[in-house]
Amino acid sequence: MINLHQKFNHYLNTDKKIDIQDVNEKIISYGWTDDGKDIVGYYVLTENYELLYNLKDEFVCKHLRKGGRVVYGTGLENQRGCKSSVGSNPTPSVFSELEKTASDYGVGK
Repeated sequence: MINLHQKFNHYLNTDKKIDIQDVNEKIISYGWTDDGKDIVGYYVLTENYELLYNLKDEFVCKHLRKGGRVVYGTGLENQRGCKSSVGSNPTPSVFSELEKTASDYGVGK
């Protein structure tokens, strides 16, 4: 498994910039991506981009971020052929899972 902390932590909270995939910016955060069941890769958020990688450490695609959020649905993204995620609006199944979990713990009663 890729050690993200070892790979990217020294870029956080410093002026150090990463220079990958035509992006020369500070790293804001990083973490794992999943398909709802399994970890499928990881992301790196820079000041203006979200960079996506698979578990083989291969670059998959990048999304432009605007105002701290990733911009999905642009024509450029569609031409790149990068599969977008749900984005900032979770699917209804997320809410039903949250309600179920909350009721299991007596929250909201």
